[in-house]
Amino acid sequence: SEGRDRDVLERLGSAVGDDLLDVHTDADHHRSVFTLVGEHAPRRLTEAAVAAIDLRRHNGVHPRFGVVDVVPFVALEGSTTADALAARDDYAHWSASELGVPCFLYGPERSLPEVRRDAFGALAPDHGPLVPHPTAGASAVGERPVLVAYNVWLATPDLDLSLSAAVDRDP
Repeated sequence: SEGRDRDVLERLGSAVGDDLLDVHTDADHHRSVFTLVGEHAPRRLTEAAVAAIDLRRHNGVHPRFGVVDVVPFVALEGSTTADALAARDDYAHWSASELGVPCFLYGPERSLPEVRRDAFGALAPDHGPLVPHPTAGASAVGERPVLVAYNVWLATPDLDLSLSAAVDRDP
C-alpha cells in the first residue's frame, strides 16, 4: 500500500534484492504490486513495509486493509498447489506471530473478495490478533493460479454503456 513515495519504494525493493522480478506502481491507487520469487522475499518485503508505512495516514482509490494487503503464493513449474498452500500457511503464521499482523487465508477455502467483504466481521483472522495491527492493518494471504490482470480506461463514466459495449463485441 505505497504508490507515491519513491524513497519508501526503493527501500522496499532493496529489502528483497535479486528476488524482485517486477514492480508496478500506481500513484492514484496509492499501491504497488511487487512480483517476487521464493518464500523468503515476501517476509523481507513485509518487514520493510510494516516498518515504513502507516496505514492510518494512507489514502487511495483502491480498497485495502493492510500495508501488505494481499500476498498470493503461486505454484510455478516444478512446484505443486500443495507447495503453494504450505508456503501460504507458513507465511501467515510467521506474519501473525512475528509482526502481530492478522492474516486471512484465501484459496480453496474462500475467495479474496469474500475475505475483503467479511474480514473482522463475519470472518475472524486465521492467524494473529482479532483486531487490525495499529499501523499495518491486516493481510489476505492466498494460494492461486497465475493471474494476468489489466485495467481498462473508459471514455465515459457510464458503466451501463461500457457493459453493453463489451457484450455487443465479437470475441
